Amino acid sequence: MKKFTNPKRLLNFIEATPCRAYFIKAVALLCVLLIFAKIIPVMPGAIVVLCWVLLTALSAIGFAYFAIVRKTEKQIAKFREGGRLANFNDGRKICFIVAFVVSGIFAASLLLNISKWEPIYWILIAVAIPLYYFVSLRVRHKVEIEYKPLFRQAGITKLTFWIVVALLCGITLLVTLVFPFPAYESTYDALLATEAPFANSPSSLIADMGYFTTASEIMITYGIPKTLEAAFGSFPFVVVIAGTLLIYLSIFVGFVSLLNVCYISTFELQRVFIPLLSEQSEAKPSFAHKRTVEKKYVLWNIALSLVLMLTFIGADVYSAHIKQTNGQTPLEAITFKAIDGIAYIVDGENLSEQMSERLIDDSKNTLQLFGGDDAS
Repeated sequence: MKKFTNPKRLLNFIEATPCRAYFIKAVALLCVLLIFAKIIPVMPGAIVVLCWVLLTALSAIGFAYFAIVRKTEKQIAKFREGGRLANFNDGRKICFIVAFVVSGIFAASLLLNISKWEPIYWILIAVAIPLYYFVSLRVRHKVEIEYKPLFRQAGITKLTFWIVVALLCGITLLVTLVFPFPAYESTYDALLATEAPFANSPSSLIADMGYFTTASEIMITYGIPKTLEAAFGSFPFVVVIAGTLLIYLSIFVGFVSLLNVCYISTFELQRVFIPLLSEQSEAKPSFAHKRTVEKKYVLWNIALSLVLMLTFIGADVYSAHIKQTNGQTPLEAITFKAIDGIAYIVDGENLSEQMSERLIDDSKNTLQLFGGDDAS
């Protein structure tokens, strides 16, 4: 039992074998996402931003890792060790900033969508964990001998990443084809049918982002197909399928990038925080283990995480202030105008007219239910 209370022994237990390390981390990740899916719609902005920054920081390390490996390749192939160009190539600031921006986008897409997932998509994500490891074994068997030791892990992981993303998109395509598409009579019907778990979120910014994703879904699954149907005379299911895959592509990229971090060994991930490995490391891999973590690289990642947190909190406070003053935020107004525009273009009447007609119809049905006259 002592090995589970001592952090170093616990880490050694987890990292005992690559297979054990991957599955423990990946299952823990899935459990964290399940918890996030339940709490984010009802949690205040301060909790939401912690969830987002945690996923962003983890994913950013994975994206930065590939960039560092690419820098190492250039360092060995092109530059003299200790030279000015070599020192410039060893810089990480732009690398970290880009990694955090890209990771922040994919992490946000993941968090905004998991709260409205149906069970079948959670099953798909759960299946992706062993699928990733199986694909990595096949990729390693095929290409391991093709890579030099310093680049082997990165090459195997990158190929595994794209294969798993493609497989998940393919499975999603089959799911989309098997389950019938809902038929909506109007934009208002599509709006009512779209899940909005963030509508009552304590965070004004999260509520706004929820409205925006709702408008995007209506545009992709109803607005564009209906417009093409009017032009070509038949409902373009291919467009709906392509739109659905586009939505899930960003989600799968975000999730599988986190699986990358679970799969890559701790030592390999440390390359993000140590000086670039050199030809001496390539000739004698044990030399790489003597490299120490650079505090400045760790501080850069901490600083970028804090910047994301402060940016989110500032935007959330500003959004709440604008909503209290004007009744709605700019993003909320843009989202409503977008949905209203879809309704007018596709259905020939704006959203408020559709809502009024629905209320009148509901009133008539209620009167008939209680024996009233149908005033026509």
